[in-house]
Amino acid sequence: MILSGDGALVLGEEETAVRPGHVISRPAGTGVAHLLKAGDGGLGFLAYGTREPGDMCYYPHSDKIAFRGLGVIGRIRRLDYWEGEQYP
Repeated sequence: MILSGDGALVLGEEETAVRPGHVISRPAGTGVAHLLKAGDGGLGFLAYGTREPGDMCYYPHSDKIAFRGLGVIGRIRRLDYWEGEQYP
């Protein structure tokens, strides 16, 4: 829920303007990255969710993944499936 200021909701490649009173709801597992960008005056919002202990979240802009149940956030890189699988 947007509480103050203005900015944009970014869903994949699309941007939508947001302002106080807007409510944003995102279903889990859509595979579409999302983020909020603040305008010049800042952006205040309330974020809420289920916080399931087994949740995982991928952050495509920074190539990070969060494993909530493990309490670990790490940076990853894309690999070929067979990389490191060759035996001497």
